Amino acid sequence: MPGGVLQRFKRIDTLITLHNHSRITSFAYNTKEDFLAYSTSVYVSPNWIPRIYFHYRHLPSDSLMFSLTMDDPTRRSLANGLVSLCWSPDNDRLGFLAASSINEVTSVHFYLSDSSRTYMATQCDDPDVKYHLQWANEDTLIYFDANDGHLYGMNVSHVIDAIHEKKSEPIPVDFSTTSYPNPFNPTTAIGYQRSAM
Repeated sequence: MPGGVLQRFKRIDTLITLHNHSRITSFAYNTKEDFLAYSTSVYVSPNWIPRIYFHYRHLPSDSLMFSLTMDDPTRRSLANGLVSLCWSPDNDRLGFLAASSINEVTSVHFYLSDSSRTYMATQCDDPDVKYHLQWANEDTLIYFDANDGHLYGMNVSHVIDAIHEKKSEPIPVDFSTTSYPNPFNPTTAIGYQRSAM
């Protein structure tokens, strides 16, 4: 440096400005679509509510992409923060971890850009504490399990297929019952029949 003076680099821009009682827990930039994904925790007494937003430079406000209170209200008290945001190499899938507020357990989630849908890849109530989420390729997420000290790979396409197969199982649409000789007698036989779609 000239004259031995340390030059300071200037910040180029303020991307995100948070309101009071909120904090950023993680972020990841999508180079394909040129926007920033970031996770926040907003304090709404008595809990911190974790959310993920997308920040586009040309839009006046950020869009809420994921919130446990919105996407899974039953688990709102289970998440302390959303961390380790990371985009897949093709920038079409966003992986992230949800850390529990009850214990140190963490669950793996991922978001698909083409369907604007979020999937839970592992359960929050499993005994694993997970760190360092990273994509190996477009379909495989790698994470470190602190409980047994192993690195695990997870094929998210298999998770999606399993969820879709479960939802495509036949649902009973017609249900009929018969009873004889009289449902008000001390004993009665009830027969039923159901048919699937």
